[in-house]
Amino acid sequence: MSDVSFLSGIADGHVREATGLVHEIVAAIRSHTPDLILTTSPEYNFSSTAANHPDHRAVGQAVVEAVYPAAGNPFDYRDLIAQGLEPHDPSEVWFQGHKEINYISPVAQDDLDRKIAAVRSHVSQFPDLDRMERLLREAAVRDAAGAAEGVKYAECFFRWQVH
Repeated sequence: MSDVSFLSGIADGHVREATGLVHEIVAAIRSHTPDLILTTSPEYNFSSTAANHPDHRAVGQAVVEAVYPAAGNPFDYRDLIAQGLEPHDPSEVWFQGHKEINYISPVAQDDLDRKIAAVRSHVSQFPDLDRMERLLREAAVRDAAGAAEGVKYAECFFRWQVH
């Protein structure tokens, strides 16, 4: 995918679950018609401090509410249908940072390098970018331990097969 959509008017760290947020996510789903959505877990994970930012969990919860039943339901958000955004049902949602893992996705070296480059571009988010890079590389190796033989890097998710 080559385009990025941003939620409007919501400051970093202040996203909360609300009807307006679900509406925006439903509009994005209907506009882009994804089969797969990657998001953060809506559940508190006591084994991971990083996974528990309230705004990350709020987005995960809003995605759950948007994916089912709203995005595919022609009776939800009729204003979007009037704008030409027809109902769409994504097939899967993968939650990062969830307390349960049921899917391990292999990650290619190039993809890991792109992820690290993206993180490094967020200088306001991480005071020590070298440490963050090291942590990301270590996590990719650690996650690969549960993957198929020969996988060097991986990421773990909770995979929700919606339909």
